[in-house]
Amino acid sequence: MVKKLTESSQVFKKPELRSLLLKKRLNMDYDTVLSRSIDIGNLFIDSIHQLESFSSIALYYPTNCEVETKLIHNTLIKLHKKVFYPKLLGNRIRFIQAHSLDNFSAGKFNIMEPVGLDFVDLEDIDFFVVPSLAVGKTGRRLGYGGGFYDKELEDIGKERILSFIYDFQFIETYSGENHDIKFSKVFTEKRFMQIN
Repeated sequence: MVKKLTESSQVFKKPELRSLLLKKRLNMDYDTVLSRSIDIGNLFIDSIHQLESFSSIALYYPTNCEVETKLIHNTLIKLHKKVFYPKLLGNRIRFIQAHSLDNFSAGKFNIMEPVGLDFVDLEDIDFFVVPSLAVGKTGRRLGYGGGFYDKELEDIGKERILSFIYDFQFIETYSGENHDIKFSKVFTEKRFMQIN
């Protein structure tokens, strides 16, 4: 069904594509989410040496069976990297450094966010890992429809924006729109893709 819908997934099909992919993701059991997330995390950690030297990265706190990021967070902390998480204030995403995952609380949309208001400038973060429902072969992101990341990261070069998705969320024919975030690197449980 995913393949059939996405063979011609144009702009007007975004709502159907979102619904279908979210349903497929929510149908994954916890063991599958964890197993695939570990594979994605290991692939990312193994490829860190391919990224230019970096000291900081923004992750996300997963919800609704998104790729789990706890393993990656803990590994990056051990490597002395600064790890940041998004916090929604009004219609804007801001980022706060998190030394551990203990000091989080439910924010808007019931997504866990770091406690506090010690925001950092976007230029203080080397890489951003952005949650996605799908990514196309051009690197365009299909998000959840709120446009929060699109607005906040519109001036950030795609070379600094990454995605962790399950392999079924890579939709080759998805072309997106001009305002959609573009990724330079995509990690799934099966592969690492560098997108030019």
